[in-house]
Amino acid sequence: MSYRLKKGSFRREVHRVARRQLKSALKKVLNVSEEGRNKAAHDARTHIKKVRALIRLLRPALGDAFYKRENRALRRAAARMSSIRDAHVRLETIRKLISRSATHRAAFARIHAEMLARLQPRLEKCQHSKWCKQVAADIEGAIRRIDDWPLKRLKARSLRTGLKRACKNARRSLANARDEASDANLHELRKGIKDLWYGLQLLRANEPKPIKALTRKMRDLGEQLGNDHDLAMLLAAGRDKPLPKQADWEMLEKVLAAHRRRSHRATLRLATKVLHRKPGPFADSVFDCWAQWRACGSALSV
Repeated sequence: MSYRLKKGSFRREVHRVARRQLKSALKKVLNVSEEGRNKAAHDARTHIKKVRALIRLLRPALGDAFYKRENRALRRAAARMSSIRDAHVRLETIRKLISRSATHRAAFARIHAEMLARLQPRLEKCQHSKWCKQVAADIEGAIRRIDDWPLKRLKARSLRTGLKRACKNARRSLANARDEASDANLHELRKGIKDLWYGLQLLRANEPKPIKALTRKMRDLGEQLGNDHDLAMLLAAGRDKPLPKQADWEMLEKVLAAHRRRSHRATLRLATKVLHRKPGPFADSVFDCWAQWRACGSALSV
C-alpha cells in the first residue's frame, strides 16, 4: 500500500511515496545476489517507473525543467538494468510458447536453445559488471534530491490537471494505434495506459466501485499490451540476427503474426471502452472521488 496518497499534508505525502518507492528500488538492487538478477532488476525498475509516473502526473505544477532533469536521471538508472530484463523476457516468452504449443513445440525448443546460447554471454557479462553499484548510486542521488523537489506551487488540485493530461496522451496514443497497430504505436499506448493505471493507484483511496472497476480494466489492458510487447521483443531479436534454422523462425513469425492480429483487435476494443470518456470528465470523476474521501474526517492540507 506504499504507492497510495493518504490523508494529511499533500506535499508530505508526495515526498513519502517517492521516498518509499526509491528506497524499495535501492533495497532490491543491493540484495540482487540474494534474489537473482532478473527479479531484482524487474522489481527495481517497477519502483522507479512508479516515481517517474508520479512526477509525470505532477509535471504541470513541478515545472518542465524539474521533470526533464529528474525523469532523465531515473530513466538512466532503469536503463542500466534493461539488458538483463530484455534477455530474460525473450527467454521467458519462448518458454511460454513451448508450454502452450503442442504442434510446434520441437521447433520452439530449438529456438529457445539457440537464443539461450546467444544470450548467455550477455547475462554472464551483466553478472560480473558493476551495474548494481551504478544503479544504487543513481537511486541514492535521487533520494537525496527529494527534499529539493519544487513543491511550492503543488496543490492537491494539481492531480486533476495531471490526470487530464495523462488521459489526453493515452487517447492520442490509442488513436494512433487504431490507425496503425505498429509495435511503436502499441508501445506508446502501453506507456499511456500505465501512467493512468499508476495514477489510479495513487488516488485509489477507499476504492469506490467505479474506480476499482476502472483500475482493474487498466491493469488488464496494461498486461495485454505488455504481453504483446514481449512478443515484439522476441521477434525483433530474430530480425536483428537471424537464427541458424531459418525455417523454425519463419514458422514462429507466421504463428505469432496470426495470434497478434487477433490480440490487437481485442486489445484495441478494450482500450476504446476504457478510454471512452474525454480527459476532463475522466479526471473529474477520479479526482472528485479521492478529494471527497480525503476531506472526510480530516482537514485538507497542502
